[in-house]
Amino acid sequence: MIDRRDALKLALGGGAALAAPTVLAQTAKPRTRIVFLGTKGGPRIGLNASNPANVVIVNDTPFVIDCGAGVSHQLVAAGVPIPSVKYIFISHHHSDHNLEYGNLFYNAWAAGLSTPIHSFGPKGIEEMTRVYWELNKFDVETRISDEGRPDPRPLLAWCCRPRTSR
Repeated sequence: MIDRRDALKLALGGGAALAAPTVLAQTAKPRTRIVFLGTKGGPRIGLNASNPANVVIVNDTPFVIDCGAGVSHQLVAAGVPIPSVKYIFISHHHSDHNLEYGNLFYNAWAAGLSTPIHSFGPKGIEEMTRVYWELNKFDVETRISDEGRPDPRPLLAWCCRPRTSR
């Protein structure tokens, strides 16, 4: 299991291999790859692009970076099963980067998630997570009661590292 503190290092460090030129023909599946799920900035609508979201896949473990509008749809379109997501990183709190943070987790749960997803972000991620659960309390508790689903709330673990001044 990957140590939560090393998750970002692994995701970003593994990406360095993508920048190196290939000397020999590759026969094995790449162990690290990045998929740009959305690159459109701002809250504008009507463009043929999705809001910021990327996925770095390291040894078949997806690390989602930002959750702009459409992130769940874009993951499915890229062939990444949503319940396979294990880490979510929010770079900053603009809506085009965090609008579907809770919905990505919820969609993973609805698709059969049974293992934790660890989320990382700037100060405020814990409050955003708490408010998401409060807004969706009725739906979640109804699905637990009516459909026999497990409680998803313990499966979303957040971690916030406050910035330090130098």
